[in-house]
Amino acid sequence: TMAPGGLGERRVLTPHAGEAAALISELGVRRTRQEVEAAPAAAARRLATLTGATVVLKGTPTLVAR
Repeated sequence: TMAPGGLGERRVLTPHAGEAAALISELGVRRTRQEVEAAPAAAARRLATLTGATVVLKGTPTLVAR
């Protein structure tokens, strides 16, 4: 289990939409793959905020959030 804000800014996560949905949900904000795919920039920002890591959300387009 991952604690919110637990990774730190020197870490990079590289999830696809399904993995991002699972991580965000594990951190207490319920998200589905479809919700991540519908709003990928918001999902990448949310995951970056929740973990403290840089997030490279793989897809078309690939997005980076800090």
